[in-house]
Amino acid sequence: CTVANSGERGIYTQHGAVIDATESVITNSGESAVVAQDGSRIVIELAQITTAAGTAVYAQSGSEIDATSAVVSVASTRTAFFAENGGRITATGAQATGCDIGVRTAHGGYISAVNGVFTGCTTAGAQASGGELHLSRAQCRKTVGVDAASDIRASTGAIINAVGAIGGKNVAANSVSASGVIFA
Repeated sequence: CTVANSGERGIYTQHGAVIDATESVITNSGESAVVAQDGSRIVIELAQITTAAGTAVYAQSGSEIDATSAVVSVASTRTAFFAENGGRITATGAQATGCDIGVRTAHGGYISAVNGVFTGCTTAGAQASGGELHLSRAQCRKTVGVDAASDIRASTGAIINAVGAIGGKNVAANSVSASGVIFA
Protein backbone atom coordinates (compact mmCIF):
# COMPACT_ATOMS: atom_id res chain seq x y z
CA CYS A 1 0.00 0.00 0.00
CA THR A 2 1.02 3.64 -0.34
CA VAL A 3 0.36 6.16 2.41
CA ALA A 4 1.27 9.78 1.69
CA ASN A 5 0.80 13.09 3.51
CA SER A 6 -1.03 11.60 6.50
CA GLY A 7 -2.08 13.91 9.28
CA GLU A 8 -0.80 12.35 12.49
CA ARG A 9 0.04 8.69 11.66
CA GLY A 10 0.53 6.76 8.44
CA ILE A 11 -0.42 3.27 9.67
CA TYR A 12 -1.92 2.88 13.16
CA THR A 13 -3.47 0.03 15.13
CA GLN A 14 -4.41 -0.70 18.73
CA HIS A 15 -6.31 -3.12 21.03
CA GLY A 16 -5.11 -6.37 19.46
CA ALA A 17 -5.74 -5.49 15.82
CA VAL A 18 -3.48 -6.84 13.05
CA ILE A 19 -2.39 -5.03 9.88
CA ASP A 20 -0.26 -6.51 7.08
CA ALA A 21 1.30 -3.65 5.13
CA THR A 22 4.22 -5.57 3.62
CA GLU A 23 6.16 -3.55 1.01
CA SER A 24 4.36 -0.32 1.91
CA VAL A 25 5.61 3.09 0.85
CA ILE A 26 4.95 5.67 3.57
CA THR A 27 5.87 9.32 2.97
CA ASN A 28 5.36 12.65 4.71
CA SER A 29 3.71 11.38 7.91
CA GLY A 30 2.67 14.09 10.33
CA GLU A 31 3.95 12.57 13.59
CA SER A 32 4.73 8.85 13.15
CA ALA A 33 4.73 6.63 10.08
CA VAL A 34 3.81 3.32 11.80
CA VAL A 35 2.37 2.93 15.33
CA ALA A 36 1.26 -0.25 17.13
CA GLN A 37 -0.28 0.05 20.62
CA ASP A 38 -2.02 -2.07 23.24
CA GLY A 39 -1.24 -5.61 22.06
CA SER A 40 -1.61 -5.03 18.33
CA ARG A 41 0.61 -6.25 15.47
CA ILE A 42 1.78 -4.64 12.22
CA VAL A 43 3.85 -6.24 9.46
CA ILE A 44 5.81 -3.75 7.34
CA GLU A 45 8.49 -6.01 5.89
CA LEU A 46 10.40 -4.33 3.03
CA ALA A 47 8.63 -0.99 3.68
CA GLN A 48 10.09 2.32 2.47
CA ILE A 49 9.53 5.18 4.94
CA THR A 50 10.54 8.79 4.31
CA THR A 51 9.94 12.00 6.20
CA ALA A 52 8.06 11.28 9.42
CA ALA A 53 8.07 14.33 11.69
CA GLY A 54 8.36 12.23 14.88
CA THR A 55 9.21 8.55 15.41
CA ALA A 56 9.04 6.53 12.20
CA VAL A 57 8.25 3.03 13.57
CA TYR A 58 6.88 2.85 17.15
CA ALA A 59 5.69 -0.16 19.20
CA GLN A 60 4.45 0.06 22.78
CA SER A 61 2.35 -1.69 25.42
CA GLY A 62 2.83 -5.29 24.31
CA SER A 63 2.51 -4.58 20.58
CA GLU A 64 4.73 -6.03 17.87
CA ILE A 65 5.99 -4.66 14.56
CA ASP A 66 7.79 -6.78 11.98
CA ALA A 67 9.97 -4.31 10.09
CA THR A 68 12.34 -6.84 8.54
CA SER A 69 14.39 -5.15 5.80
CA ALA A 70 12.44 -1.89 6.14
CA VAL A 71 14.27 1.28 5.05
CA VAL A 72 13.80 4.58 6.88
CA SER A 73 15.33 7.66 5.21
CA VAL A 74 15.49 11.11 6.81
CA ALA A 75 12.84 9.66 9.02
CA SER A 76 12.48 11.71 12.08
CA THR A 77 13.66 14.33 14.45
CA ARG A 78 13.64 11.57 17.07
CA THR A 79 13.98 7.88 16.27
CA ALA A 80 13.65 5.56 13.28
CA PHE A 81 12.70 2.39 15.26
CA PHE A 82 11.48 2.78 18.88
CA ALA A 83 10.02 0.15 21.25
CA GLU A 84 8.99 0.87 24.82
CA ASN A 85 6.79 -0.42 27.64
CA GLY A 86 6.90 -4.03 26.42
CA GLY A 87 6.70 -3.17 22.72
CA ARG A 88 8.72 -5.38 20.33
CA ILE A 89 10.19 -4.66 16.92
CA THR A 90 11.92 -7.08 14.58
CA ALA A 91 14.16 -4.98 12.36
CA THR A 92 16.47 -7.64 10.95
CA GLY A 93 18.34 -6.15 8.00
CA ALA A 94 16.56 -2.81 8.45
CA GLN A 95 18.21 0.51 7.60
CA ALA A 96 17.91 4.03 8.99
CA THR A 97 19.79 7.12 7.86
CA GLY A 98 19.45 10.83 8.52
CA CYS A 99 17.56 10.59 11.82
CA ASP A 100 18.39 11.48 15.42
CA ILE A 101 18.60 7.87 16.75
CA GLY A 102 18.52 4.75 14.56
CA VAL A 103 17.09 2.16 16.99
CA ARG A 104 15.97 2.84 20.56
CA THR A 105 14.37 0.90 23.39
CA ALA A 106 13.10 2.16 26.74
CA HIS A 107 11.22 0.81 29.77
CA GLY A 108 11.26 -2.87 28.83
CA GLY A 109 11.06 -2.44 25.06
CA TYR A 110 12.83 -4.96 22.81
CA ILE A 111 14.31 -4.62 19.32
CA SER A 112 16.13 -7.25 17.29
CA ALA A 113 18.12 -5.40 14.63
CA VAL A 114 20.57 -8.10 13.55
CA ASN A 115 22.47 -7.09 10.38
CA GLY A 116 20.85 -3.64 10.48
CA VAL A 117 22.45 -0.43 9.19
CA PHE A 118 21.92 2.64 11.40
CA THR A 119 24.44 5.20 10.21
CA GLY A 120 24.54 8.95 9.78
CA CYS A 121 22.37 9.49 12.86
CA THR A 122 22.82 12.65 14.91
CA THR A 123 22.65 11.43 18.54
CA ALA A 124 23.20 7.65 18.38
CA GLY A 125 23.05 4.71 16.02
CA ALA A 126 21.53 2.56 18.79
CA GLN A 127 20.36 3.39 22.31
CA ALA A 128 18.74 1.33 25.07
CA SER A 129 17.37 2.95 28.23
CA GLY A 130 16.15 0.11 30.41
CA GLY A 131 15.30 -1.96 27.34
CA GLU A 132 16.98 -4.67 25.30
CA LEU A 133 18.66 -4.40 21.88
CA HIS A 134 20.09 -7.18 19.72
CA LEU A 135 22.55 -5.65 17.26
CA SER A 136 24.65 -8.62 16.12
CA ARG A 137 26.60 -7.63 12.99
CA ALA A 138 24.77 -4.27 12.80
CA GLN A 139 26.46 -1.07 11.62
CA CYS A 140 25.81 1.69 14.16
CA ARG A 141 28.43 4.37 13.51
CA LYS A 142 27.15 7.93 13.43
CA THR A 143 30.12 8.85 11.23
CA VAL A 144 31.47 6.31 8.72
CA GLY A 145 34.91 5.05 9.72
CA VAL A 146 34.89 6.65 13.19
CA ASP A 147 33.98 4.90 16.46
CA ALA A 148 32.35 7.22 19.03
CA ALA A 149 31.02 6.49 22.52
CA SER A 150 27.61 7.66 21.30
CA ASP A 151 27.33 5.08 18.48
CA ILE A 152 25.92 2.35 20.76
CA ARG A 153 24.60 3.63 24.11
CA ALA A 154 23.29 1.84 27.19
CA SER A 155 21.61 3.56 30.14
CA THR A 156 19.31 2.75 33.05
CA GLY A 157 20.16 -0.96 33.23
CA ALA A 158 19.93 -1.74 29.52
CA ILE A 159 21.02 -4.99 27.90
CA ILE A 160 22.64 -4.76 24.46
CA ASN A 161 24.00 -7.67 22.43
CA ALA A 162 26.47 -6.00 20.06
CA VAL A 163 28.57 -9.04 19.14
CA GLY A 164 30.10 -8.25 15.76
CA ALA A 165 28.44 -4.81 15.64
CA ILE A 166 30.37 -1.85 14.24
CA GLY A 167 30.52 1.28 16.37
CA GLY A 168 31.87 2.68 19.62
CA LYS A 169 30.22 2.07 22.97
CA ASN A 170 29.52 4.31 25.98
CA VAL A 171 30.31 1.57 28.52
CA ALA A 172 33.13 -0.94 28.56
CA ALA A 173 32.18 -4.08 26.65
CA ASN A 174 31.18 -7.11 28.71
CA SER A 175 31.11 -5.17 32.00
CA VAL A 176 28.02 -4.68 34.12
CA SER A 177 27.32 -1.13 35.35
CA ALA A 178 24.34 0.97 36.42
CA SER A 179 24.02 1.97 32.76
CA GLY A 180 23.67 -1.66 31.79
CA VAL A 181 25.78 -4.10 29.82
CA ILE A 182 26.92 -4.18 26.21
CA PHE A 183 28.06 -7.62 25.11
CA ALA A 184 30.62 -7.43 22.33
